[in-house]
Amino acid sequence: MARNLTINDLMEAIEKFRGIPTVRSLAKILGCDHTLVSPLLKTPPYLQDKLNQKGLEYIDSLSTGELKKQTAKSGGLSVVCKDNKVLLARIHCRFDKEIIQPAIDNFKGIPTMESVAKAIRCGRLIIKSCFESNPSLQEKLTLKGLEYINDLSADKLKKQIAKRSSLTSICQNNKILLARLYARFDEEIINPAIDNFKGLPKSWSLAAAIGCSDYLVSSRLKTNPILFTALAKNQGITVDQALELALERKERTPAIRALFEQHLTDLWAFREMLAIARVFSDVFAQTRQVWEASLYPRPLARALAMEHCSLPMRYVDLNDFEPSTALKIGLGASAGVIAVVQSIHRLDEVRLNHLLEELHRVLPEDSHILLTYSIRHALLEGAVSILERKGLQLQEHGQIHVELPDDVFIDLPSDESARVRKKIEGSSQILHLVTLSNASPATLPSLVKLPTSGEIRPPTESSGDEIGIPKESFAKLHASFALMGLTQLPNEPFMVTVTGATGQPLAVLGFDMHPLRQKTVEARIYPDGRGTDIDFRAEAGKLARDASRRIALGVASGKETRIPLTRLMG
Repeated sequence: MARNLTINDLMEAIEKFRGIPTVRSLAKILGCDHTLVSPLLKTPPYLQDKLNQKGLEYIDSLSTGELKKQTAKSGGLSVVCKDNKVLLARIHCRFDKEIIQPAIDNFKGIPTMESVAKAIRCGRLIIKSCFESNPSLQEKLTLKGLEYINDLSADKLKKQIAKRSSLTSICQNNKILLARLYARFDEEIINPAIDNFKGLPKSWSLAAAIGCSDYLVSSRLKTNPILFTALAKNQGITVDQALELALERKERTPAIRALFEQHLTDLWAFREMLAIARVFSDVFAQTRQVWEASLYPRPLARALAMEHCSLPMRYVDLNDFEPSTALKIGLGASAGVIAVVQSIHRLDEVRLNHLLEELHRVLPEDSHILLTYSIRHALLEGAVSILERKGLQLQEHGQIHVELPDDVFIDLPSDESARVRKKIEGSSQILHLVTLSNASPATLPSLVKLPTSGEIRPPTESSGDEIGIPKESFAKLHASFALMGLTQLPNEPFMVTVTGATGQPLAVLGFDMHPLRQKTVEARIYPDGRGTDIDFRAEAGKLARDASRRIALGVASGKETRIPLTRLMG
């Protein structure tokens, strides 16, 4: 028969076959080699259809028990049909619906693929094959697991998590279940434990109070921002203050990183960069590329975006900056580069000098560098000459001030409005440097902390209540720059409002014009004055030093004088 095998022979063999016909099983019945059967099956399409139909009839005729038995055994149906997608899909469909799904529905606890296979006494391979071909099974596992987790009482949840082979290990491969498990554990167990704790809670003391491992509690405190917030409240401080403390302690857990991102606009670090973006708008207007270095997550980039200033930017996290770090700014050797380094008072002498040397190495000549530091710190004598030896020439030294004027309305209750205004106020010192071509070895001492200072800091609320800054307030903030190092000051106060073509105010330049900052020369740039290439800080200095210039411009003493920009620059 092998030499005279015909299509009719195959049709007859398929029709008489008991079970699921395959190439090899048909060849065995026909008494020939399977290599003779395979080509014939591919010739007329209806032969393969007939074979599939016969297989489907057999699969559909099986009871649920027989299907399970036939599939679970070694060399079962799934192996027989592994090369036939039509038959394998029918086996999976019935197995999923009649065996796996009921097993999941009746499971006591959190089902996994392995535990379901064990429950129905079936090989893991067929279960894995079913799950891979039917994503809804995984969804059903997840829903069943969520139902179990949600039905647990807080006490049972704690016991289940605390014991060996706990729920956390069962759910480790299911992000949804693990997230729900931890959400309940954090909210119903750890959070109340923090609230009720007498004293300053630590991970080990909380773990002892809860009855769980220190590792578990510690990992949750490091991961969940809500728990970090609860700890701050327990200590009677705001989240903002807790974040600043974490920065001082060099703590950078996932929870702290997430909260820095969420609360950045409530921190002074952001308002400082917003003030720089406004006060030095002339420098940014001539800039093609910006490099930012900060301990905070990109405050300058956010500030420039708020000011609608779009420039190519690079960022270096100073938390990771070490004495061996080589800067790879990647800005090219073109002109028009500015580097802004925030909070240099937090850097030790070695890191500070390495950073300055790296800046000089990678930045083109005549690049601008802005360094900020706290007004509670000071440079030691000779710092300017040391900077120049390092190839960094001082252009300006001053203080930036941020405040929200009393005449700006905040849609908040009066007591809360006062707290917001108080939080917004702040000051920082600024060094404006320009890179020179040559540099020689020199060491700049680290900044020293002053014993006393009038620095305005965010208030500490004993209740730990948050002091959020409304987003609409940022556009109304007043940012000014007070020039330092002037050897000659005017004899009398003055205030000049520089106006544009339509009479709109562009900037205010003055001396002794602020009751809290007496005897200072200041420049405040308004929104319409930003984005221009006018150096209003330099213009303020010229007015302060030159009495004849003030007379020529008609500047009146002790009151506002409005001067068009064209006349000021003429």
